[in-house]
Amino acid sequence: MATTLIMRLPSAARGEGGLRFNYRGMHRYFITQPVHSSFPGFDDPAKIFAVLEVLRSCAAKQKFDVYAYLFLPAKLILIIRGKGEESDMKAFLSEFRENSTAVMKLPAEGALWSRKYVERVLRKSELSREAVKDVLMIPVKEGLAASPGEYRFGGSFAYDPAKIFSTPKPSYLQRKQFGADRRGGKPPSRPYRKP
Repeated sequence: MATTLIMRLPSAARGEGGLRFNYRGMHRYFITQPVHSSFPGFDDPAKIFAVLEVLRSCAAKQKFDVYAYLFLPAKLILIIRGKGEESDMKAFLSEFRENSTAVMKLPAEGALWSRKYVERVLRKSELSREAVKDVLMIPVKEGLAASPGEYRFGGSFAYDPAKIFSTPKPSYLQRKQFGADRRGGKPPSRPYRKP
């Protein structure tokens, strides 16, 4: 009887058919990009607005919607969504980092962004509006503002933040009905089970 010494599991980064996730297409991403340790941080509104304009132009060029952006002193948080199958998150982020660093006119040895960042693909079950609301609430939770509307360095190119906070979160049944309406059928019924 043989014993297995090495067990090979499929990579978590591989999708159906064993293909790796290529970061292209109409996916939604939650990205946290820290600033470089040599950069003093986002403390000057002029710097933030310069980087914000780069974000707007790169998103348009690379075909991404910016659902949320939030400049904190030591990091930038983004929720983005590809507009088409050619939308490439890695290319977008690379171009944004390069162009925003150039706009800042840092010394030759200076850097704006840390090389490492954190990203995650939002699940289909996660509502974009709720994710945007969570991001825009961060300054309130961190004591930087009393309300999301008071913090000047967060917003969205796709949503009106005032409407997001004035609309209540949809219930489970409303979300389920919305999902059923999108598919064009009725929600699946569950069989009754006796307790």
